[in-house]
Amino acid sequence: MQEKKISINIFYNILNQIVSFIVPLILSPYVARVLSAELIGDYSYALANSSYFVLIEALGFSLYGMLKVSANRADKKYISTLFKEIMIAKFFLMVTCIIVYTISFVWTSSGNKILCAIMIMNIISTGIDSTWFLMGMEDFKTTALRNIAVRLVNIVLIIILVKSEKDFLIYAIIMQLSNVISYIVVFPTVKKYIISSKVSFKNILKHTIKSLIYFVPGIVNTIFTSADKTVLGAFANSYEVGVYEQASKICSLCGSVINSISNVVMPRVTYLNHNASNEKSKKFMFKTLHYASVVAIVVTVGIICISDEFVPLFFGLGYEKSAVLLKILAFNVLMSILANYIGQQCLISNDKQNQYNIAISVGAILNVILNLFMVERLQSVGVSVASVVSSGALFLVVLIFSREIISLKNIIQMDWKAIISAIIMFVTIYWLSFDNLFITLVVKVVVGAAVYITILAILREEIIQEVFSNIIRQ
Repeated sequence: MQEKKISINIFYNILNQIVSFIVPLILSPYVARVLSAELIGDYSYALANSSYFVLIEALGFSLYGMLKVSANRADKKYISTLFKEIMIAKFFLMVTCIIVYTISFVWTSSGNKILCAIMIMNIISTGIDSTWFLMGMEDFKTTALRNIAVRLVNIVLIIILVKSEKDFLIYAIIMQLSNVISYIVVFPTVKKYIISSKVSFKNILKHTIKSLIYFVPGIVNTIFTSADKTVLGAFANSYEVGVYEQASKICSLCGSVINSISNVVMPRVTYLNHNASNEKSKKFMFKTLHYASVVAIVVTVGIICISDEFVPLFFGLGYEKSAVLLKILAFNVLMSILANYIGQQCLISNDKQNQYNIAISVGAILNVILNLFMVERLQSVGVSVASVVSSGALFLVVLIFSREIISLKNIIQMDWKAIISAIIMFVTIYWLSFDNLFITLVVKVVVGAAVYITILAILREEIIQEVFSNIIRQ
């Protein structure tokens, strides 16, 4: 459990998230040209509908199980029994959700029944997900490498098999089947940690009840990722869903890469809270939060600066509105990173799940209200604004509940150098323009990165000094 292992885990998890980021970047321009915005909207709408059943099926098992494993990882018999009991509970929920979903959307749907049937795989993939156990054991290498392999195969299959709009259902099958396979391939590694033990149906019920407290974050995540598209699909049209999907996808991918650090850190913070001093845990949490926010700030400003060039280059004609949405949704990257880090490290890892649930419920309720109020007038633009405002509200409420550990003043004191550097970067590159969009994009990225790093170095930012000193030592 040394710093070296944390660094290795962060490396593998970031590598996994980077590949997860790059794969859609490679596929999005191709898919956007092969399939229409309307078809992408249909896929997104069907996926959003299945996500509600995934939410019920997942309950709060992943977070509950991960926390239990990370706090008791030395007790092999306990974690083995825990794993079996949780997976049995998930199996029964999976079967129930598949039956209800099939009746609700496959048999009675007036839309694309085959597409709805394909989305059953989305429910199956969640039911067999055991990566929560590996996260609790701080084993990120296996999950990362196998997920990377599956995603690379995903690219090849889509490029080879999806050639026109007629191949839309093949595209949907590949996207969903790859998720199922990515969860299946981690089972051999999980099996290495499991020893013979007896399960108790009484404990299965107990775990199910206890995981309910962790169910609220799942509800909110689904609302933030699916409700906006559901509202757009109901009150607007498939085009609005399609352009919004492409913009939100980019911001979500950027956020997931940065959040990969928190996913690695959370099991360690939980372990320290149960087995070490609070001061050590707090110092560790502050350091990782600062690292993540320095990256989140530049990514947020960077997206705003390059959206006008990025969208036409990657998505092609018909997605011009995505550039406007991307500039709005960029603020979600910073807000969601701060809310996620503070919520996980300050509240959840300190057994304050109820307070975290209240915070994210405020954000979720506000998101739904604003979506319904703004969608008819502003359509995808209104939904984007609603998403950013609700993310900001979530961050503020989480911060209020965490005031004994961290405050807005602490965050500003940690990140003021990054904020100044990002402002200077914005002023330097936002208005840069050349005749060629690709050249403009490349120049903005290179110059922007150089300006940001240079200003941080001039301001003697701790992270830059640490990176430079490590390079010099090597």
